[in-house]
Amino acid sequence: MSSVEKKKNETSSLTPEQFEAISERGKNLLVSASAGSGKTFVMIERIVSLIKSKNPKIQADVDQMLILTFTNQAANEMSERLERKLLELGENDEKMLEQVDLIKTSDISTIHAFCQKMLKKYFYEANISADFELIDEAKQTALFSKCSKIAIDQFKKEHPDEHLKLFEYLCDSRSDKELIEILFSIKGYMENVDNESD
Repeated sequence: MSSVEKKKNETSSLTPEQFEAISERGKNLLVSASAGSGKTFVMIERIVSLIKSKNPKIQADVDQMLILTFTNQAANEMSERLERKLLELGENDEKMLEQVDLIKTSDISTIHAFCQKMLKKYFYEANISADFELIDEAKQTALFSKCSKIAIDQFKKEHPDEHLKLFEYLCDSRSDKELIEILFSIKGYMENVDNESD
């Protein structure tokens, strides 16, 4: 199969929305779709099309792009799939092989990791310590518990009647510990809803 035929087959299997997301230029795009609908495929194809572009205003190497995902797993998958695609194209195009080496220094990461990288680099602009670190899940849990306890104590002191009503509606006992567990459940539910919408 010739490269022209192969390209025609690839573009004919795209939905109109996928084709638009890959080829649209000069404006911001938001690609939102359900799991398994081909978002990563579309992103890979868009990245490759920017690398291959003959237009100097559009063409970019992979290490000049910012490619963000929501999870570490998605970022790793994006890097791996992009590398495979570039190696495949590199059989006939040396520029694509050069891009494979650039993946190692490119910004393909989660939003959180990219923001952390920027804060580490420009900590003085953000007026924070250069040796800041992200809290792990255990510290986050302890901090949430501590803050919840402080908020409940303050609510109890300032609004004793509403505090009692809160226990009547939500808790089997009159234990702050039970209320904190309920807050953890609500927090977990909200995080899952937020992740499902990504």
